[in-house]
Amino acid sequence: MLRAVKLTLELASDSKKQKIRALLGRYRSCVNRYIEIIWVHGGTLDKATHALVPSGHLSERQRAHALKQALAIISATRRSQKALGKKSNHPPKFKGSMTVSDAIAELTKATSGLFSHWLHLSTLRAYKRISIPVNATRVLDDWLSKPLARLKGGCTIGEDSKGVFAIVWVELPDLPPKEKGKKIGIDIGMNKLLATSDGEFLGEETGDVCDKVRRRKLGSKGKRRARIYRTQYFNEVVKQINFDNLKLIALEDLKGIKTGKKPNRGKRFRKIIAPWTATSVLRRIAAKAQENRVRCIQVEPRYTSQTCLMCEYKDAKNRNNEKFKCLKCGFEDDADHVGSVNILNKALDDIEADKEVDYKL
Repeated sequence: MLRAVKLTLELASDSKKQKIRALLGRYRSCVNRYIEIIWVHGGTLDKATHALVPSGHLSERQRAHALKQALAIISATRRSQKALGKKSNHPPKFKGSMTVSDAIAELTKATSGLFSHWLHLSTLRAYKRISIPVNATRVLDDWLSKPLARLKGGCTIGEDSKGVFAIVWVELPDLPPKEKGKKIGIDIGMNKLLATSDGEFLGEETGDVCDKVRRRKLGSKGKRRARIYRTQYFNEVVKQINFDNLKLIALEDLKGIKTGKKPNRGKRFRKIIAPWTATSVLRRIAAKAQENRVRCIQVEPRYTSQTCLMCEYKDAKNRNNEKFKCLKCGFEDDADHVGSVNILNKALDDIEADKEVDYKL
């Protein structure tokens, strides 16, 4: 499994930062030119398409990476348009970071005690790599300390409000899940981000955090800051899960929750749910589970917060916002807690069903 680590390049001299920014500018222009041509005329990762854009002082390898990134952007854009049922004649614009192989960027261990690594980067000058001193983060040191962990070649180079940065990847061995530990179900919600089957509620400020994103003007700096804070807040909440004591986590499969036409999913619902990035939270939990050798299972979310834990009576009217009250037996509880317990029960049923199928085979 791969894990990404962001490293600042603050130790680079001003002249080296200028060279990095010049490379990023040329690279983005090259990617956008490939996108414009392929969007209209088509193209693949071949010599003919590669030759459609002049070098612009980029090396052949840098242009090859630009073409590859352009094809990936076009493919992702068209998949998204198909899923949303929309089509645009305007090609996407690339303003992001460049992702390159170890032929262009390589991170090596430093022998000096002043910093931990060197980043060797090919810029616009042919055969003239620049070497940038880099200090490793605590996360990078922690991952590299794991048995059989190693740095993967290549990296992503970009620039944000804090300056130029590099994202490197650590390849961690895929170890078998733990045999001992607790099993929990987790319900992901818009008011309480995480509710566990143990009765724990995490991220109870989620509603306010999403409201800040919703209220900010689209394209404004305030909107960007609110989104960054939302991501940081969600990540901090996920870190509160005690993965050390777990061997299984059950989650809902929330793919497509923001799409589809249902009676209760009108314009107002879509506007409210827009800042709630549930799938990113799911990915974060799954990644942390994998790092800690915790088995992660996703189940069908239907009726999990509408089914009574006592009598198993299922009705949409059992749930009223955050409250659950069974219309049949009168059982009362927090609706998110009910959902998390039902999620865990579904996962355990799926595991038993799989064992039965394996036995019959």
